[in-house]
Amino acid sequence: MSNYIVEIKHQGMPHYTIFSKNEYRKIKNLLEKISEKTKAEQLEIYNLLKETYGFYVSDFSRVRPYTSITLEQDLGKGLIEINQFSPEYEYYTGWPKEIYERLNRTIGQYQRHYKNVKVGITNDPKRRFYEHINRDPEMHWERMIVKYMTSSRKNANEVEKWFINNRLDLTNSWTGDSRMSESGPFYTYILLGNSKI
Repeated sequence: MSNYIVEIKHQGMPHYTIFSKNEYRKIKNLLEKISEKTKAEQLEIYNLLKETYGFYVSDFSRVRPYTSITLEQDLGKGLIEINQFSPEYEYYTGWPKEIYERLNRTIGQYQRHYKNVKVGITNDPKRRFYEHINRDPEMHWERMIVKYMTSSRKNANEVEKWFINNRLDLTNSWTGDSRMSESGPFYTYILLGNSKI
């Protein structure tokens, strides 16, 4: 799996969106022969890009048709950047019951700036972030902030479960222990997507 994401930074977009390099290739392929398509087929591709990837082609096409060539040109101009992704580490340690309230306040602050907020656990934050953006592109995940570190897989599961059960406004959709390898440390993270800014 690639260690890179693509950030679309064009002023015409409602928000920037990030993709794995693999998703970038898929978008480029969709745009490659768009000029040969009928208007109805072009609209279908634009809608697919918007709904699946959060890629607002219509914002670009007000100025000029957006194609794979102009995508490459904008990459050259710095409107699109391919950067290495790094999770942000701002974590607490200790017993789960000691950090619930601090994490709860943190989530409230993030929800003021992001429409999609999710709590999860992992023993490999970078790998887990790419799994999320490849599996759920419609969520427009932008940041992963690691908020809790522990050597206990049980404690990590407890923290995740507490938030799933007590914060129904999160995008988490299931409960139960996450299966991870035996080797720690284990991390509880907050995933942020679809910036309101």
